[in-house]
Amino acid sequence: MYDRKPQAITAFKMGERKPLEVEVDDGLADEYREKAEAGDVDAQFRFGKCLETGRGVEQDFKAAMQWYEKAAQKGHVDSQHALGVAYAYGISVPQDFEAAFDWYKRAADQGHAEAQFWVGVSFHHGLINEVDISRAIRWYTEAAEQGYHPAHDAIAEIRRSHPED
Repeated sequence: MYDRKPQAITAFKMGERKPLEVEVDDGLADEYREKAEAGDVDAQFRFGKCLETGRGVEQDFKAAMQWYEKAAQKGHVDSQHALGVAYAYGISVPQDFEAAFDWYKRAADQGHAEAQFWVGVSFHHGLINEVDISRAIRWYTEAAEQGYHPAHDAIAEIRRSHPED
């Protein structure tokens, strides 16, 4: 299925993704774990980030994804975005663009700029559905209005290649 969408796959693989900058104190990994186990959603995300980066604990991508999933299911936007990235790139989960889109869309609906950009990429290149330039522009614009610079570039590209839209 995905081999019919090479531009979108390339966009996901080459993306503007930078590591999510979250302050995680190495010395607080045990505290994050305790709070995460008690159900604190932000601590679940932060402990997942400790596991992903190996800060204060042994690096364990699979366990990080499990903690992100717990927090994401409760609406934690950064965890939803992290899962979108994981599925888009196949990090400790099978690469699955539909799952990536679903997680990105959840985060995008909550105003996460980078997730909004990737939802735009999905519509721009027809990754999940048919190409929908107007929806791509809508999502790129949402991200651009928050200062996410790759979205500005994507809008400019659409205006050059689809001047009628």
